[in-house]
Amino acid sequence: MTVVLGLGGGLLLARGAMHRIEAINRTTHRIMAGDLSGRVPRGGGGDEIDRLAGNLNAMLDQIERLMTGMRQVTESVAHDLRTPLSRLRSRVELALIRETDDPEVYRGVLQDTILEADRLLATFTALLSIAEAESGANRKALEPVRLADVVRLAADLYEPVAEEKGLTLVTDIRAEPTVRGNEQLLAQAVSNLLDNAIKYTPEGGRITLLLEGAGPGQAARITVADNGSGIPPEMREKVLERFVRLDTARASPGNGLGLSLVEAVARLHDAALRLEDNEPGLKVGIVFPPDAG
Repeated sequence: MTVVLGLGGGLLLARGAMHRIEAINRTTHRIMAGDLSGRVPRGGGGDEIDRLAGNLNAMLDQIERLMTGMRQVTESVAHDLRTPLSRLRSRVELALIRETDDPEVYRGVLQDTILEADRLLATFTALLSIAEAESGANRKALEPVRLADVVRLAADLYEPVAEEKGLTLVTDIRAEPTVRGNEQLLAQAVSNLLDNAIKYTPEGGRITLLLEGAGPGQAARITVADNGSGIPPEMREKVLERFVRLDTARASPGNGLGLSLVEAVARLHDAALRLEDNEPGLKVGIVFPPDAG
């Protein structure tokens, strides 16, 4: 009886395991056929197969997010760069067919062409920085970074820009935390937040750059707050996508990649990007996890 019960129990366990493995195989076949929304079912028992299913699903979530981002980037690049490239070509073409001997005319056309080319290069540079941050390859090169130095450098660079627009930039460094990170990408993320704040804060406004140290659930936090127009709550997830701008008329300078880069840098450092109301204005925080130090 013991042998029979043992064999019966073993067959039942093996059959259950094979059934769950077959479910994993079906899911992988769906994904290979192009359905990236497929996920491995979990039994709920918390055993090794459930943990394997959880890890596979997390991996599939990441793959789907990257593939969706790649499609969005391809479509957005084709749409957003077509207009400036057409404008650049038309400007040069008009200069060639214009009958004039005035060198100042050609000088003006060349200067406008250089400005347009600089904007295009800035867009590609931002895309490359986002790709670099999202690739995860930089994790191997993370090293201790003094966030106070990053914040001070960004403040020194943008304080004259803020003053020129009639804004007050206040830097408040309350701690000197050190985190493992990429100093160049962190500096670029803080610069992007300051650039956005300056761009969307009206004359006479106030911008605060705050650095805090360890606290509940965090190793450090960098916050940029302004009293500008802010971002509606329903748009705060949308603006993190590439080429998305609240200024749909595209009247203000920019390429819609600033917050996308900040989010990619935050994700590289396992940090959380939080967009909150500043009443009025916007408050954006990069919150580093407790184990980031």
